[in-house]
Amino acid sequence: MKECTREEFEGVLQWGDQGLVRGKSLSMSLQDIQRKADDVDEKASHGIISKGGSVISEADGKMVTAKNPLSRYYSDHHKMWFFRAANGFSDVQRAAGEGYLSGVEEQARYGVGGIWQFCKEIFFEKILRKKYTPKDKPGIFCTEHCSRFALACKLPWLSVPPEQVTPSLLLEWMLEEGVPQKKWVLVASYDCGKYFVY
Repeated sequence: MKECTREEFEGVLQWGDQGLVRGKSLSMSLQDIQRKADDVDEKASHGIISKGGSVISEADGKMVTAKNPLSRYYSDHHKMWFFRAANGFSDVQRAAGEGYLSGVEEQARYGVGGIWQFCKEIFFEKILRKKYTPKDKPGIFCTEHCSRFALACKLPWLSVPPEQVTPSLLLEWMLEEGVPQKKWVLVASYDCGKYFVY
């Protein structure tokens, strides 16, 4: 691990790297409420996909955005980890990933439906302790987006259904499974204002 500049940090990031974020935002705060109700130790609260350098693709239940700036997570209360598939991408895998991203980014614009369903689920299941099953759960959330991308590219991935992959679960899996078996490797991290490459 070596401390570096922001430019060096962004220079290491490549298309398809998977990022996990821990920090504060409305969506992350809602997830924190759910995780605390589930007695889960929150290690990460958001998942993102690098499009290389300072550009990311991410989902938040309302929409999937193609060109958000990574800099939105540079603050004194954010941490980030970026992982890369150890074997990289073949041309076929890259084409599949680009196809997935262009398709979902064009179509996945759901308004506030996904967030509203998420709030109702928390209210019924965590506060009222009653089962809540929406007829249609609109929206795509962050690590579901990461999961569907990785599966479209046929990269090594968790055996959990995409909609059940949480940021904390993904971070734990990446750290425990990735390094020893060389399926995913940690390439860069950000810790409350400090940048690191590996």
